[in-house]
Amino acid sequence: MPSSTSSSRTSRAALLAALVIVLIEGWVAIRLPPNQGRHRVDEILATLDRPQARRPLVVLGDSVSHGGLHAVDVPDSILVLASNGSIGFAGMAFTYERLIERTPPPDVLVLALIPESFGVELRPPSADSYFETTFLRWREIEDFGVTSRRWQQVGRMVMNKLLLPPSFKSRAEIRRALGLLPDDLTLDTGVQVVDHDQVPPAVATALAERRRLRVFRFPAVQRAYLDRLARDTARSGTRLVITTGALPTSVVDAWRATGFLAQYQRALASFAAAHPNVVVEPVDAFARFADVEMFDRTHLARTARGIYGRALVDACLGLLGRRGASESRSPAAHRSTFDRPPV
Repeated sequence: MPSSTSSSRTSRAALLAALVIVLIEGWVAIRLPPNQGRHRVDEILATLDRPQARRPLVVLGDSVSHGGLHAVDVPDSILVLASNGSIGFAGMAFTYERLIERTPPPDVLVLALIPESFGVELRPPSADSYFETTFLRWREIEDFGVTSRRWQQVGRMVMNKLLLPPSFKSRAEIRRALGLLPDDLTLDTGVQVVDHDQVPPAVATALAERRRLRVFRFPAVQRAYLDRLARDTARSGTRLVITTGALPTSVVDAWRATGFLAQYQRALASFAAAHPNVVVEPVDAFARFADVEMFDRTHLARTARGIYGRALVDACLGLLGRRGASESRSPAAHRSTFDRPPV
């Protein structure tokens, strides 16, 4: 009898301990991290764990394109997987590979990014929030180690894989179910995107700094994974289209003068020349925004991002519409769907 009582007490204690662990884990899932953009990455990967309906066109990209596309209605023919440029091309390649594991590949994959997203180093502080705690399949960790040779960073990813609680990966879904994760884009500061009547001093300073960029950065790790994405799409019979995201006109004009834009164009041309399935659209296709339409250094204000989102959707639909007619033409002869009058 004492043995039975002791066993019962042990069972209750174990149950209570398990309940406490679940409650603590749930609290962690709800509270950490506060970055809403990071939760978008979580949501995408959780979604791709289940088979998806095949879409003719898929969009990967940074938070500028994520904001534009989530401000408008997107037709069923387009699957938006854009999240944040901080996942780098490694994260985008892994995302695409997860997609085609369970879903037939698309006809077209569009990469919609601003030039600065090519310069992501995949190092802290952004990497530890977006990349190192998100892409944690063993083969992804191993692949990143072999490609980057950053073994200390790989060690952190291994520790995250082993020590992060299971619900950590599900916190986006938990937060959304509780109404804590808004559909609207929230910037890292937690400030909602709004319109301005005039350019705020902080935005003016940030744009002035951006206009002074002279050196286009394209780290080796980024190029390696962009090459990998081109090979992945070639194997799946998918055309890879790179389009430059929304930019202020003043910034593009300044970049022409500093030489930054020419360096960017040469890098894209070199990449396209190495991969027959790659098409690069004109870099100034969406360089139509005034400084007052910018919410901060890189993100558009509310009304402008809707304008950009609609233009990007129209351009993507144009890519699908011209696919049959352009199959036999070379990338050099490929007229740009994105080269259209401003909306």
